[in-house]
Amino acid sequence: SNISGQNAFSGNSNQFIKTIIDLSPYKNETVKIRFRMVSDGAQGAEGWYLDDISLVDNLVSINNNAFIKTLTASSSSSMASTLILKGPNVSVSSPKLAGFKVSPNPFNEQIIVSSANANYKLTITDITGKIVLKNNDAKNITVIETLLLTHGTYFLKLETTNGTDVIKLVK
Repeated sequence: SNISGQNAFSGNSNQFIKTIIDLSPYKNETVKIRFRMVSDGAQGAEGWYLDDISLVDNLVSINNNAFIKTLTASSSSSMASTLILKGPNVSVSSPKLAGFKVSPNPFNEQIIVSSANANYKLTITDITGKIVLKNNDAKNITVIETLLLTHGTYFLKLETTNGTDVIKLVK
């Protein structure tokens, strides 16, 4: 059978390819999902394999922008969208600074930084390096309201007298 003009995988990847397909237009409908392999007469390989198929409804799209500005004042930008599976919130411990815990990650309305250290500095920057929040006198438990932050990737910089660490956060 012919599949000309339809989305398809072609060639030999020599590995599994993780693929996410948006089926939201079919929400609340009964659908049949079919997997077909079509080849021409010149091919005699095994075909392809499917593994770990999941149908989920809790995907979150995150857009990240990168901006580059040169010394000659020209600039360019690039945007990448990533779909992630929204799961239970997790906390992140600082690998370099003992006693710090940041939760939840991914976050929505707030971030809680807890620390055995009673006095430290924290800075949150967006993916472009722009400072979106700075606190030079953070305490054992610091609650950061994040309702005004847009979805994307952020970096939390923690500074103490014992050192500095940066933790990646996702909203």
